[in-house]
Amino acid sequence: MIIIKETKNNDIDFLYLCEKLEEAHKYIIKEQRNKGANCLNGLEKYKTVFVAYENEKPVGCIAITEVQDEVCSIGRVFVREEYRNRGIATKLLNKVEECAKKENARILQLDTYERFIPAVHLYEKFGFRKITKNELNPDFAFSIYMEKNI
Repeated sequence: MIIIKETKNNDIDFLYLCEKLEEAHKYIIKEQRNKGANCLNGLEKYKTVFVAYENEKPVGCIAITEVQDEVCSIGRVFVREEYRNRGIATKLLNKVEECAKKENARILQLDTYERFIPAVHLYEKFGFRKITKNELNPDFAFSIYMEKNI
């Protein structure tokens, strides 16, 4: 059974999952890693974090920023590979949306890599739409931005 707990950006299980996310990214987006992108950078911007557990083992996470101008940003969405395709990411997205609504957000935003096709499909299924590619910053040319009205 999956249990989702709310926590903070310095939670040891969240940091562990961010390390796992970074390991996964190293082999997928080498160009970004070479330019300094790192899943462990910028964690302080996340106000609220949710960690999914199975049998007390951390298996997935998601983080959300404070609401600014009715917008919340989502980041560090990750489910360990052996736990994927079991609805955990959807549960995490639902938790974040619920949290954002309580904070009076009207829009959820996220960015991902266009090469992460399963992630992009998940976000689209959840109601996100692509709003732009990151063409302004060549260091992150493989990124796409998505948003959802809530």
